[in-house]
Amino acid sequence: SSIGMDTEAFQYMPHQPLNESKIDHPKLVALYRYWLSKCTAEGYPSRADLDPLEIPELLGHIIIVQLADPFEDSFYRLYGTAITDYYGVDMTGWKMRDVPERIRQNYRKVAETGQPESLVDHSNMSDSVMSYAKLQLPLVDDVGKINMILSSIYRLDDPSETDTAPDF
Repeated sequence: SSIGMDTEAFQYMPHQPLNESKIDHPKLVALYRYWLSKCTAEGYPSRADLDPLEIPELLGHIIIVQLADPFEDSFYRLYGTAITDYYGVDMTGWKMRDVPERIRQNYRKVAETGQPESLVDHSNMSDSVMSYAKLQLPLVDDVGKINMILSSIYRLDDPSETDTAPDF
Protein backbone atom coordinates (compact mmCIF):
# COMPACT_ATOMS: atom_id res chain seq x y z
CA SER A 1 0.00 0.00 0.00
CA SER A 2 1.12 3.55 -0.52
CA ILE A 3 2.62 5.64 2.24
CA GLY A 4 1.27 9.11 2.98
CA MET A 5 -1.97 10.96 2.51
CA ASP A 6 -3.89 11.84 -0.59
CA THR A 7 -6.68 14.37 -0.70
CA GLU A 8 -9.39 11.84 -1.48
CA ALA A 9 -8.87 9.21 1.21
CA PHE A 10 -7.07 8.32 4.39
CA GLN A 11 -4.06 6.10 3.63
CA TYR A 12 -2.34 3.54 5.81
CA MET A 13 0.81 4.82 7.46
CA PRO A 14 3.13 2.78 9.65
CA HIS A 15 2.38 3.70 13.23
CA GLN A 16 4.57 4.34 16.19
CA PRO A 17 3.68 1.68 18.77
CA LEU A 18 1.85 2.97 21.81
CA ASN A 19 3.63 2.65 25.12
CA GLU A 20 1.31 0.27 26.94
CA SER A 21 2.18 1.86 30.29
CA LYS A 22 0.53 5.04 28.94
CA ILE A 23 -2.76 3.23 28.23
CA ASP A 24 -4.86 4.00 31.29
CA HIS A 25 -7.03 0.91 31.60
CA PRO A 26 -6.15 -2.83 31.50
CA LYS A 27 -9.00 -3.66 29.13
CA LEU A 28 -7.79 -0.99 26.71
CA VAL A 29 -4.34 -2.62 26.83
CA ALA A 30 -6.06 -5.91 25.98
CA LEU A 31 -7.89 -4.30 23.04
CA TYR A 32 -4.65 -2.72 21.80
CA ARG A 33 -2.88 -6.11 21.96
CA TYR A 34 -5.78 -7.73 20.12
CA TRP A 35 -5.64 -5.04 17.40
CA LEU A 36 -1.84 -5.46 17.13
CA SER A 37 -2.31 -9.22 16.73
CA LYS A 38 -4.47 -8.48 13.68
CA CYS A 39 -1.98 -6.09 12.04
CA THR A 40 0.02 -7.54 9.15
CA ALA A 41 3.13 -6.58 7.21
CA GLU A 42 0.76 -4.83 4.79
CA GLY A 43 -0.72 -2.66 7.52
CA TYR A 44 -3.63 -2.23 9.84
CA PRO A 45 -6.45 -4.72 10.21
CA SER A 46 -9.83 -4.30 8.56
CA ARG A 47 -13.20 -4.62 10.27
CA ALA A 48 -13.46 -8.09 8.70
CA ASP A 49 -10.25 -9.14 10.49
CA LEU A 50 -11.88 -8.59 13.88
CA ASP A 51 -13.89 -11.42 15.40
CA PRO A 52 -16.29 -10.41 18.18
CA LEU A 53 -16.19 -13.97 19.50
CA GLU A 54 -12.50 -13.45 20.32
CA ILE A 55 -13.19 -10.43 22.57
CA PRO A 56 -16.66 -10.97 24.10
CA GLU A 57 -15.77 -9.27 27.40
CA LEU A 58 -14.83 -6.05 25.55
CA LEU A 59 -17.85 -5.76 23.23
CA GLY A 60 -20.07 -3.52 25.35
CA HIS A 61 -17.30 -0.92 25.29
CA ILE A 62 -16.63 -0.95 21.53
CA ILE A 63 -17.27 2.00 19.24
CA ILE A 64 -16.76 1.89 15.48
CA VAL A 65 -16.71 5.16 13.56
CA GLN A 66 -17.27 4.90 9.81
CA LEU A 67 -15.17 7.59 8.11
CA ALA A 68 -16.60 9.74 5.32
CA ASP A 69 -15.66 12.68 3.15
CA PRO A 70 -16.22 15.32 4.38
CA PHE A 71 -15.09 14.16 7.81
CA GLU A 72 -18.13 15.75 9.50
CA ASP A 73 -20.28 13.10 7.72
CA SER A 74 -18.37 10.30 9.49
CA PHE A 75 -20.71 8.48 11.86
CA TYR A 76 -20.94 6.02 14.73
CA ARG A 77 -21.57 2.66 13.05
CA LEU A 78 -21.52 0.89 16.42
CA TYR A 79 -21.87 2.37 19.90
CA GLY A 80 -21.44 -0.16 22.72
CA THR A 81 -24.15 -0.77 25.29
CA ALA A 82 -21.86 -0.04 28.26
CA ILE A 83 -20.99 3.35 26.75
CA THR A 84 -24.66 4.02 26.06
CA ASP A 85 -25.26 3.28 29.74
CA TYR A 86 -22.55 5.80 30.75
CA TYR A 87 -24.04 8.65 28.78
CA GLY A 88 -27.70 7.66 28.76
CA VAL A 89 -27.90 7.88 24.95
CA ASP A 90 -27.18 5.47 22.10
CA MET A 91 -25.17 7.47 19.56
CA THR A 92 -25.30 4.81 16.83
CA GLY A 93 -25.86 6.67 13.58
CA TRP A 94 -24.85 10.09 14.96
CA LYS A 95 -22.57 12.09 12.68
CA MET A 96 -19.35 13.75 13.76
CA ARG A 97 -20.90 17.16 13.14
CA ASP A 98 -23.31 16.34 16.01
CA VAL A 99 -20.67 15.63 18.65
CA PRO A 100 -18.51 18.08 20.63
CA GLU A 101 -15.52 19.53 18.79
CA ARG A 102 -12.93 17.97 21.14
CA ILE A 103 -14.31 14.47 20.41
CA ARG A 104 -14.42 15.19 16.69
CA GLN A 105 -10.78 16.39 16.82
CA ASN A 106 -9.63 13.16 18.49
CA TYR A 107 -11.18 11.00 15.77
CA ARG A 108 -9.98 13.32 13.00
CA LYS A 109 -6.40 13.09 14.33
CA VAL A 110 -6.42 9.28 14.11
CA ALA A 111 -8.03 9.37 10.65
CA GLU A 112 -5.50 11.86 9.30
CA THR A 113 -2.30 10.61 10.96
CA GLY A 114 -3.01 6.88 11.12
CA GLN A 115 -1.62 6.92 14.66
CA PRO A 116 -3.39 4.96 17.40
CA GLU A 117 -4.38 7.29 20.22
CA SER A 118 -4.74 6.70 23.95
CA LEU A 119 -6.16 9.47 26.11
CA VAL A 120 -7.95 10.34 29.31
CA ASP A 121 -10.91 12.67 29.15
CA HIS A 122 -13.63 14.04 31.38
CA SER A 123 -17.32 14.60 30.75
CA ASN A 124 -19.57 16.87 32.76
CA MET A 125 -22.61 14.84 33.69
CA SER A 126 -25.69 16.37 35.25
CA ASP A 127 -24.45 15.88 38.81
CA SER A 128 -20.76 14.98 38.50
CA VAL A 129 -17.70 14.78 36.31
CA MET A 130 -16.97 11.37 34.75
CA SER A 131 -13.34 10.46 34.02
CA TYR A 132 -12.64 7.87 31.38
CA ALA A 133 -9.82 6.29 29.39
CA LYS A 134 -10.23 6.02 25.64
CA LEU A 135 -8.36 4.16 22.92
CA GLN A 136 -8.75 4.86 19.17
CA LEU A 137 -7.31 2.49 16.54
CA PRO A 138 -7.44 2.79 12.74
CA LEU A 139 -9.01 0.10 10.56
CA VAL A 140 -8.58 -0.14 6.78
CA ASP A 141 -10.56 -1.18 3.72
CA ASP A 142 -9.46 -3.83 1.22
CA VAL A 143 -7.03 -1.42 -0.51
CA GLY A 144 -5.38 -0.28 2.72
CA LYS A 145 -7.13 3.05 3.19
CA ILE A 146 -8.23 3.99 6.69
CA ASN A 147 -12.02 3.76 6.57
CA MET A 148 -13.01 3.16 10.21
CA ILE A 149 -11.79 3.86 13.71
CA LEU A 150 -12.14 1.21 16.38
CA SER A 151 -12.51 2.88 19.75
CA SER A 152 -13.24 1.88 23.31
CA ILE A 153 -14.03 3.74 26.51
CA TYR A 154 -13.78 2.68 30.15
CA ARG A 155 -14.64 4.76 33.17
CA LEU A 156 -11.78 5.41 35.55
CA ASP A 157 -13.99 6.29 38.51
CA ASP A 158 -16.06 3.08 38.54
CA PRO A 159 -14.59 0.13 40.51
CA SER A 160 -16.62 -2.38 38.45
CA GLU A 161 -14.69 -1.25 35.35
CA THR A 162 -11.22 -1.98 36.73
CA ASP A 163 -11.13 -5.77 36.85
CA THR A 164 -8.31 -7.47 35.02
CA ALA A 165 -8.33 -7.95 31.28
CA PRO A 166 -7.70 -11.03 29.14
CA ASP A 167 -4.33 -11.57 27.48
CA PHE A 168 -3.97 -11.63 23.71
